[in-house]
Amino acid sequence: MRKRIGTFFVFALAFALFAAPVQAGDGKVKGLWLEIPGLPEASSTTFNIQSDGEGEAYFERDFDGGILKVSIERIYSADRNGEALGPGDTGKLVVRLQSLRKDIEIDPNDVEITESVEELEEIYSYPVATALYTTGEDEDMRGNQDIFIFTDEWIFRVHLSLAADHMDDYDADEMKDWFEDMKIFDRDPSRANGSEDESQDRHATRADAGVEGLWLRIPDFPDDAEVLEFTADDDGEVTYIRALDDGALVLGIYRTPACDETTPEKVKESIVESVKDSGGDADDIEFDAGANDFSELLSYPCMTAEYKIGEDEDAKRVAILGVFADDYVFLIQAAGAADTFGEYSDRSEEWFTHMKLVDGEEGKGDVFDDKTGEDDEKTLDFVAVVYSLPEFRGIAWHIPAPGKYDLGNGFDIPNDSVCSVAVCPGYRVTLYEHSQFGGETAEFEENEGDLGERSRWASSLEVERIEKPDFDLAFEWCMVQAENEGLFEEIDLDTATAEKALEVHAERVERFKKAGEMHWYGTTTDAERVELGGELIKIFSDMGVATDDWEADIFAQAMNNFYDWRKDLSVWDAACIILNVNPETFNQ
Repeated sequence: MRKRIGTFFVFALAFALFAAPVQAGDGKVKGLWLEIPGLPEASSTTFNIQSDGEGEAYFERDFDGGILKVSIERIYSADRNGEALGPGDTGKLVVRLQSLRKDIEIDPNDVEITESVEELEEIYSYPVATALYTTGEDEDMRGNQDIFIFTDEWIFRVHLSLAADHMDDYDADEMKDWFEDMKIFDRDPSRANGSEDESQDRHATRADAGVEGLWLRIPDFPDDAEVLEFTADDDGEVTYIRALDDGALVLGIYRTPACDETTPEKVKESIVESVKDSGGDADDIEFDAGANDFSELLSYPCMTAEYKIGEDEDAKRVAILGVFADDYVFLIQAAGAADTFGEYSDRSEEWFTHMKLVDGEEGKGDVFDDKTGEDDEKTLDFVAVVYSLPEFRGIAWHIPAPGKYDLGNGFDIPNDSVCSVAVCPGYRVTLYEHSQFGGETAEFEENEGDLGERSRWASSLEVERIEKPDFDLAFEWCMVQAENEGLFEEIDLDTATAEKALEVHAERVERFKKAGEMHWYGTTTDAERVELGGELIKIFSDMGVATDDWEADIFAQAMNNFYDWRKDLSVWDAACIILNVNPETFNQ
C-alpha cells in the first residue's frame, strides 16, 4: 500500500482547485524592505533571504519568459573594512553585485553613474544613485538600469534588465511609474510572513491551532513549508495551503461540512468541470486509482483523481484525494511543476503514509506537525545525516525523508562541505560529485565517519529506502545521531597560550568580527581570500584549535561555500562554525 500511495502523489501538480499558481514571495523579509506596486504577473521568481529574514535579501521576478527582469536586493551598508558605503561607491557596487549574482564581469568605465537623483531622493528621503550599462553581446545583449537607495542600515538595489531587441515592446513611462511608486516600509520582525493581514499572521505557525472537530494531520511534511493561506469560518469550512521550494510543490487541505452536494459523485463532477475550464481533457482524468489504499489508511470512504492540463513546459498534473467522513468532507490536493515533480516521489511516500485524521484535543496544533498522538513514537525524525567535518562533527543536516537534494538549493549544509555521512538502517545515501546529480558517485548504506578523498566533494545527494527498516534499530540510530547535534570542539581560552594568542591577534579578531559576507567578497580577489583564509587558520591554531587538516586555499573555499549558503554571520563567526568552535566562546 505504501508504494501505491506514494506513486499517486507523484502525479500531484498544478494547483487548480484551491489556488492560483504559486510564485515565490518576499513575505518573510523582516525589517526595512521595498515593494514595487503595479508590476505585471511574473512568469517566474527567485527569492533568497538570510538570517531568518532579518539579513540580506534578494527577490527577482522574470516577465515574458525572462525578456524583462526586475529584482530588489538588500545588502549591508558597510564595506569589508566596516566603512559606510555611499553614492560615490555606486560603480563598485554594480561591478560586485553583477559578478556575485549573475557571474557577469563589467568594466566600471562602461557604467554611466548618476550619484544624486533629486527627484527620487524627495520620494524616498534617502540618498539615491542610478547606473546605466549594457551586458552581453548580439542576441544576448541586455540594457540594465540600477537604482541604489542608501539607508542607514541597508543599501537597496532595484535592478531592471531588458533584452535589447525588445526595447520597443515595453512602455517606458509605465516602467518609470514603477520606480516612482516604489515604497520603503518597516516590516515588524515578529511577523514571520510579513502579511498586512493580522489574521494571516496569527496562522503563520501552528496555523490550524484553533480548528475544532475532526481534522487531518500530515506529520512528516517539512516544518519550513511556507503558509500561503489559512481561513476558517464558523460553519466548519477550513482552507489550509502550504508550499515548498518557492512553490515547486504546493499542498492544500480543504474541509467542508458533509451534505448532499459533497458526495463522491458530486465531487467528481466538480473536478470534471474544473478540468474543462482549465483547458484539459476530462476523458484523461483517472478516478479512484488509489481510493482503496487511502480508505484502508484513513478508515473512511475515499476517492482519488489524477489528470493533466497544459502542454510542454506548461504541462501540469493534479492529484486530488477526497475523504468522506461522517460530519466532514476533506479534499487534499498537491501541486507542482511537471518537469521537476518527480524529485518529490520518495519524500511524498513518507508524508502521506503517515497521514491521519484526529479529533478533539489531539486535533489542536499544526496539521503538518505531530507532537501528540499514540503513533508519534513510530515516526522517525530523519533518515540520514551529513556532516561538514569527519567523525560526525560540525554543521549537521538531518535529512527528513528519502528524496533527491541539490546542495546548492538552500538546504541545511553548504555545498561541497560533506565530510562524513550517517545512514539510518534500511536506507542508502548516494553522493554526487556535481549539482543536478551529475559526475561520479559514492554510495553508503551505513555510517562513514571519514570520506577521505571524497570530503568536500559532493554537490548533490540522494536518499533511498532500500528495505523496510527495523524501527527499534532505526530509532536507536536516530538517538545516537541526535547526541552529536550542537557539540563543539573544546577550547580553553584561560591557558597562557590562548591568552597570548588573543592578545597578539586582538585587533585582527575584532575586524573579522565586524566584517560580513560583503566584506569577505567585496572587491577581494581569489588570492586575497586565500591570504585571509591562511590568516584565520593561524589565529585559531595559535589559540589551540586543531587546524592541521586545513590549508589556506581549502579554508578560503570553505568560507566561499559558507557565504553562498548563508550570509548573516560575521567572517569570524563563519570561520568558527566551519572549524566547529562555538562563536559564543569569544563573546564571554
